[in-house]
Order: sequence, then structure tokens, then C-alpha cells
Amino acid sequence: MGKHTGRVLLSSFSACIMLFSACASKPQPFPQTSRAAIQNQPELKAYHYGPVGLTVMTTGAKSAMFVGILFGAIGGGIGGAMSAHLAAVAGKETMAEYRLEDPIVSVKAQFLPAFADTFAVKPIEAIAEPVSKDDIEALKTRGITGLILDFKTIQWSMSSKSVDASISYQARVRFLQSSDGTVLWQEQCNVVDIPEHKPSDLETMTVAGIVRQRFITAAEKCASEILTKAKGADPNKNNTKGVEAKPT
Repeated sequence: MGKHTGRVLLSSFSACIMLFSACASKPQPFPQTSRAAIQNQPELKAYHYGPVGLTVMTTGAKSAMFVGILFGAIGGGIGGAMSAHLAAVAGKETMAEYRLEDPIVSVKAQFLPAFADTFAVKPIEAIAEPVSKDDIEALKTRGITGLILDFKTIQWSMSSKSVDASISYQARVRFLQSSDGTVLWQEQCNVVDIPEHKPSDLETMTVAGIVRQRFITAAEKCASEILTKAKGADPNKNNTKGVEAKPT
């Protein structure tokens, strides 16, 4: 596949994510009734699901998608499945090589203190061990009861394995009743990062280090975006700063 086609697919990748983000639903403020419910509960715990695997759109994955499209709906379906498989395999390899971890742990660590301060709720206990899957039965198996906050990565991806790749990150935060799965509040983030590093950065950091830092920054932006939405504001219309990083 030629360089031009690769650039077109890369641009389409970023544009689609940006369009999805721009068309996101109206921000949902955290309800006053939920704040009261938290105060009436002895303790509030926060859990996360995962980990979710990274996807990387390698040349092979892009080629499979492009060739599939040329053969109509059936070819597109086959090409899409093959592309997804190749992207998942490349993502697993990249996670190991670059020592990357699902960003949701960082999102949770940075969101919780700011959320507690903003809504004047009691300190929230962050549970380190992930829940195996996003399922009420999984919560019950862990013995999780009462009102909880839960965090989940929807997807995280790179448009290539290069240091110049675009990256995207989407995550969800909910406040729910764990006994029956009733969702009392929910929001998500949609972060797209176009590389802005300088060539000189490679003199002091490895490619792996730069990519890790970019996903850490994406997690910070995600936490900030969801907190802004919890306040009832539109993060696309406010110049919000990243949530201050707190140690886990």
C-alpha cells in the first residue's frame, strides 16, 4: 500500500474519532440525589474493569481493511474482521514492548480525589484489584454491594506503532447500585491526541517512553473531561486544565 493511501487512512482514523467526540451527547451533571445517597452510605468504593487490550493499526491491518472495502459488503465484513484481529495482535505486542498498561487505573486515580473535592463527598476508597468483566454477576461474585463508582476503558488505540502515531482513548465512569445494576449517573471521555513532541525529545526519551507519557496525558485529559461533564459543563467549550495527578 502506498504512502498516500496510508496517510488517507490515518487521517480518516483521526477524523472519525474526532467526529464521534464532537457528536457526543449533552453532558450529564452528577445528580443532587446521588450526592445525598453517598452521604447516607457508610463508605463509597470505586472499582475498575479490565484490562482492555490496545489496538494498533499496522500496515497489515490497514491493508486488510482497504482490500476488504474493494469487494463490497461481504468483503468489507471479512476485511474488517481481519483488520481488527491484526490490530489486536499488534496492540498486544506493542503493550509488551513499550510496557503499556490500560490507562483506566490512571483515570480512576486522578478522577476520584477531584470528584470528592468538587462534590464535597466523603473520601472514596479506590480498589486496586480489577473486576474481571463488566457484568453484575461479576460484581456479586466479588461480594460487592451498595452504591459504587465503576471505571472502564472502552477502547485505546494507535494509528500505527510509530512515535508519530495519533492515539485515541475512550473511557466510561458510572455511579450505580451494584445489587441490581441500576445506573444513577454515567459519563464518558473521548480523547484524541495528535503528536506534538519535538525531534529533540528522542534525544532524552525512548519511543516507548514518549508513547507511555502520551497515554498518561490522555488519561489526565479523560479524567478532566468527565469531571467537567459531571459539573454539567461542556468540555469542548471550556479551557479546562488536567486533573492534578495523585499517587495511587
